[in-house]
Parts: sequence; C-alpha cells; structure tokens
Amino acid sequence: MQSPQWRMFRAAWLNTYDSKHKVRRCYCCGVAQSDWPRSFDLHHRTYERLGNEHYNDLVLVCSGRGGCHPKITHAWRARNRTGLTLTLWQLTDHYRDRAQRRVAKSA
Repeated sequence: MQSPQWRMFRAAWLNTYDSKHKVRRCYCCGVAQSDWPRSFDLHHRTYERLGNEHYNDLVLVCSGRGGCHPKITHAWRARNRTGLTLTLWQLTDHYRDRAQRRVAKSA
C-alpha cells in the first residue's frame, strides 16, 4: 500500500474523514489520535474492491504495539489455525464491540 495511487486515495479519504469528524479517533477503541503515541492506520474491512475501495470499506485504527490494528491483523492471519469464521468486516466490528464494552464496564 505504498503506491502513489494509494497515497493519493489515503489523503482524499482522510480529508473526507476530517470533514465529518472533529477529531481523528480509532474506529475500534475510540482513542483520539492526539492521545496515542504512535500512528494511525487506514484499515481495510474488506479486500473485495481492492484498488477501487469505497469510503466505508476502510476505517481509521490505532497502530503499533498495543494498538487495535495489530490485534485485528493477528486474528485475521491466524483464522485458519483458530477456526475463525468471521469476515474481516465482522472481525473489525467485533474488536470495536469488545473495546466499547470494556469502556462501558470501566465507567
């Protein structure tokens, strides 16, 4: 995902995101980008339209050690070993639901 086309698409996606939201937040855990010591990644919830993505095919997630993106990626890559039957879209939403339950429980 380092091609000039991807970088242009990513910039356009982030501009659209920024026009809709006051703060960049992780789709899964809700942490603000300004409060996260590492970068945020654009995460594909589906590869169905790779190279021709729709806005909703992607979400912003925290990355790096302890971030949501590595957790989702690890679970997705381990799916054959673990018997995971969720789609990538469902898996991403599963992590979002888990994070929101954790926040609600601590409140």
